[in-house]
Amino acid sequence: PSHYLRSREGRARIDSWFNPKMLYRIPRNLQTTGLRALGRLALLDNYAALTRRLREELLKCADPDTLAKVAQRAGLGLRSTVPRVYVVTGLGGGTGSGMFLDLAYVVKHLLKELGCSQAEVNGVFFLPAVDRHPGRVLALGNAFAALTELNHFSTPGTTFSARYEEKEKPLSDPEPPYARTLMLQLPEGISEEAPKELFDLSADYIFRELASPLGRVTEDYRANMPSPGRQCPGPTYQTFGLYRISWPRQALLRNVARRLCQRVVQHWMSKDAGPVREAVQAAVAEVWQKQELSGENLLTRLQAVCKEALGEKPETILSKLTAPLEELDKRSLEGLPEAAASLLAQFERLLGRPETSVGNRGGELDGPLNAAADALIATHSQRLATFAVRLVEHPQFRLAGTEEAMRQMIAILEQSLQHHEGLCKEFTERTTEAHGRIWSILATLQAGTQTERRKIVTTTSALIELLRIYPNWRYQSLLLKRVLNIYVSLRGHLSDQLREINYCRDRLGDLRRGFENPERNAPINEEGSCGRSVYPFGCRNLNETVKRLLEGISPSEAYELDCKIQNVIRQQFTSLVHVCMTPSNLLQNLEMAMQHEAEGFVATRLADINVTDLYMAHHSNDEQIESDLEEMFESAAPQLSGQHIPPQSELRVLATPPGQAGERFQELAQGVANGLKIIATAGLNDIVFYRESPRLALAELGQLGPLAYEAYRQMSGIESFTPHSRTDISEWRAAVVS
Repeated sequence: PSHYLRSREGRARIDSWFNPKMLYRIPRNLQTTGLRALGRLALLDNYAALTRRLREELLKCADPDTLAKVAQRAGLGLRSTVPRVYVVTGLGGGTGSGMFLDLAYVVKHLLKELGCSQAEVNGVFFLPAVDRHPGRVLALGNAFAALTELNHFSTPGTTFSARYEEKEKPLSDPEPPYARTLMLQLPEGISEEAPKELFDLSADYIFRELASPLGRVTEDYRANMPSPGRQCPGPTYQTFGLYRISWPRQALLRNVARRLCQRVVQHWMSKDAGPVREAVQAAVAEVWQKQELSGENLLTRLQAVCKEALGEKPETILSKLTAPLEELDKRSLEGLPEAAASLLAQFERLLGRPETSVGNRGGELDGPLNAAADALIATHSQRLATFAVRLVEHPQFRLAGTEEAMRQMIAILEQSLQHHEGLCKEFTERTTEAHGRIWSILATLQAGTQTERRKIVTTTSALIELLRIYPNWRYQSLLLKRVLNIYVSLRGHLSDQLREINYCRDRLGDLRRGFENPERNAPINEEGSCGRSVYPFGCRNLNETVKRLLEGISPSEAYELDCKIQNVIRQQFTSLVHVCMTPSNLLQNLEMAMQHEAEGFVATRLADINVTDLYMAHHSNDEQIESDLEEMFESAAPQLSGQHIPPQSELRVLATPPGQAGERFQELAQGVANGLKIIATAGLNDIVFYRESPRLALAELGQLGPLAYEAYRQMSGIESFTPHSRTDISEWRAAVVS
């Protein structure tokens, strides 16, 4: 209460229309608990935010681009550029019932500010059932008070006035709050489903009035309807009833689409690579060849790097260095140890010392070779990652094909690794052995006497031969070690990719569970409110029809859908891999996009289905249809307490889809109408019996009768309490209590 009692800048005072003592009736859960004055107080307290939101929505409704899109989608052309507003609420509660009049005048005021002074504001109101149930006293008394206020401001000569903010002028309007009011009565039971059907019916009514031929027909007929024989005392209202024969197109689209999406996702995350193994093998072989991953190609690239680093081929340089050995072979042994040691030092400066040697160090080629190997690893890793992504994004391969490709690539790498590992080991061992023998011979030559040196003259040829072949073995071992390093790194990278594929599979499992979610897969009101359903393909229920549709989709058609979904993924989500690997939750957005695409795919199979044809196929003869028509016509009668609706004042419309079956159905319906006129019009995807009473006296409503008045009187007798939404009007112009 202190929130409202405290003065606040800009807010209009509430004590001019509200009894502050009612503030202490606000419960801790901040609900109105049926107090209509608190509902109006909520409107005033949030006036700035509500008017801002309403203004934004009205501007969007009047936007030319929006109007053009709506006219195109509805296929009915543009009926008007002026917005039409519907206020839908129950009059037996506290919030909506407390603010329904103020809200109408606020909307009208905003429309005038936007230059839409001719805009129409309509009300769709739910009324409580009229009975003596103790639990309905509050609702019935509230409805009586709300209808009394509606009657008051709808009576000529009454001006509505209210001030919502201090800085604004009071809002004043001499016109009635609503151009039209429609009354619907809530069912007497306490079931939650029964009111829901009535709410669905009201939403269905607004949709048809705005976006179907039935709406235009009823609007034209209502405008040209002759005046009734007797004048209605005071304001009037409308009510309607509706009965619909439909086939569950939307439910079929939704359920079949979701199950198709489950199939698609299951294919994405499948582990069975059998169907694509040969295709994967061909793709892997092509990538291996195109990327030049063979050992020979890698050695060629590394040799080119060495040539670039040294200015000429290493083989040429080594040949030049060992050329003087031919002359040493023909001279005396004098100077051979020194020449050999110098030559070996040059080899080590260029190629480094073998790893097992004391004082191991790298040579000039180590840096360029390491950099080249790292570059090749980075390049080929990226290319293999791109290859993997390409397979994941291809509807033929997806995760199973990608895993198979990675496994085949790892197997090829293992084979190449095994082959070159043997060569590398062989060259390394030769190099180490040759290096050791060279130093051993040199040590003997340098330390021995002349006599001992003559004894090993025969070994000089071996020394010279070792000096000639050692650098080539050393060079080959350096190259092969880099090739092995490249293969090992690529193998590790592919293993990482396999782990990422498993992560993607887990994420896709979440996506699949989303499509399997029972709450999201619940049927969309299979039988529909106020009507019944018929099913295509001779099926008896929704599940049977869904199963029939799914059975008719071949693997090639499922592949076609997968390709369409992939196009959507590429356009909206970059890639499937991106969706799976991105921390932000894109799965729900992907789920909705897939659902939309799958529904479009399924819709092509349902394009030629006509509900009238389905209905006729389920009935064997005209007599059976006529009997059914009488029952449907009765079921469409409006239901309101205390009202007698003369048949002559009713507006009756039958909407059927175009076609011969629809025309025949119209003829049979006219034959059972007992001479009452039925207006025929084109329908959408269902058959609709619509009955409307467009001019009924508000004062004759049962919710303004004795039982409702008694409930209202009881509430009025409570201290510091009023069933009305405001206290600044001393005497309401009440409707006549019957």
